[in-house]
Amino acid sequence: MILFALLIPTAVSSQEGTRPALVSTVIISPEPHRKSELEKAIKFSILTQLELDGFALGEPHSSDYMIRASYEIIGANLSISFEAREIGTKGGGIITETKWEGTLSLKMDTEIQNAVHRLITRKMKKRIRTEEKKPENKWNLDLDFARFIPISESNRIAKLGFGGHVSFGYVVFLKKFSLNPSIKVGLIWISTTSFCSDNGTCSNITMVPLAVEIKLSYALSRKFHPYFAGGVGGAWLFKYAYSHKEDQAGIVPYVDAALGIDIRLADVFGVFVETELHNAFEKVGAIIPNTSHITGIALNIGTGFRY
Repeated sequence: MILFALLIPTAVSSQEGTRPALVSTVIISPEPHRKSELEKAIKFSILTQLELDGFALGEPHSSDYMIRASYEIIGANLSISFEAREIGTKGGGIITETKWEGTLSLKMDTEIQNAVHRLITRKMKKRIRTEEKKPENKWNLDLDFARFIPISESNRIAKLGFGGHVSFGYVVFLKKFSLNPSIKVGLIWISTTSFCSDNGTCSNITMVPLAVEIKLSYALSRKFHPYFAGGVGGAWLFKYAYSHKEDQAGIVPYVDAALGIDIRLADVFGVFVETELHNAFEKVGAIIPNTSHITGIALNIGTGFRY
């Protein structure tokens, strides 16, 4: 819960709906009189001014704007023709076409920067409004393997156990958060140490929880989704002794809570790891002698599918 409280301000600020405009630059040289060092100086001046004016640098295939600069050297003079174009618009998308002329000198980079600022970047939008695509709600199926560690009074009667769970539900996306109500059924087998016969054979406890669970996830990034989950329902407890074929069984109230992280390897598939607390409320001695709770921590690792 502390984790989610810390992440809420980030979620609120991320709903801004705008981002810095991406600008790419292409330098066109006059063949066969290409000057690589001069090209680097021109490009560096343009990129420096773009950053100073609040633009982000992008690649040609993913930018919002492109600045093309073609230069020509005439004696000791330099002439640069600029074309600023908005990418992806109809009618060519040309914003401005301009020209700068000056001498080859140590002040050339500053003069180019001033020209870019006065003649080009003032005509471009610094921020782009983003249209966030609303994610579609999806069905989900989770499968996991669990290592069960008895705690509290359960630690006196049992060793380590193991099992697994299957849950089926529906994911509702809410901006950075998602809500996932589901039905979960599990099977946990616990080897006991306190119910043993004279020949050394011990009873085993099987717990089959069936619960309605709600999971709250936060999209820390497209790949990592930490979450908190809680469930309530019933559990079928079964105690069986191999030595004398005796068994006791019954259905008791059950709750669980989990904290974990979902790693989305693809939109439809991911893996998750979590720590889960189980508690079955047994009537004292009804199924397991001198015990009122079957409590334990499960370490789960599993896979999740969305479709």
